[in-house]
Amino acid sequence: MRGPYLNPADATEKRTTMSRTLLLIDDGVNFAPLIERITQELLPELRVSNAKTGKEGLQKARAEAPDLILLDIKLPDINGYEVCRKLRADPRTRHVPILMISGVARSEGDVMKGRQAGADDYMFKPFVPAELVARIRALLSEHRTPPPLQPVPWFKKMFHLKPRQP
Repeated sequence: MRGPYLNPADATEKRTTMSRTLLLIDDGVNFAPLIERITQELLPELRVSNAKTGKEGLQKARAEAPDLILLDIKLPDINGYEVCRKLRADPRTRHVPILMISGVARSEGDVMKGRQAGADDYMFKPFVPAELVARIRALLSEHRTPPPLQPVPWFKKMFHLKPRQP
């Protein structure tokens, strides 16, 4: 017997059903395999999904509803700051924590620009894997609830609803 499971296959099935998704938006050839290796070894509960462009990242974020987004600043089509602003403007993705990572934008001003765009955290490349893991865990442990549902305009009109008078 290994751990609480009788069969190792049961452990794998249990782990995959409880997994969370990390969306990596980065065009670097070496960065995605590095993140996948770090998560496999240190964060096995995370499944990594990759996007190479800002546009692809926005599409995947909307379609996959990830639990966390790792976002590079320098992308081939849209810069990371703009991607971050678009993610924050969309009700489907505005609650997802965003960790911006850059090997180029390394000044205090760049960090502030990332925060102003809506990033929850900001790291520089190269980084120590243990620090990345700690930041990912911190962002995933913070409880971020989705925004409240907004009333549908046609519903108000259909039922002749009027604003409440104080």
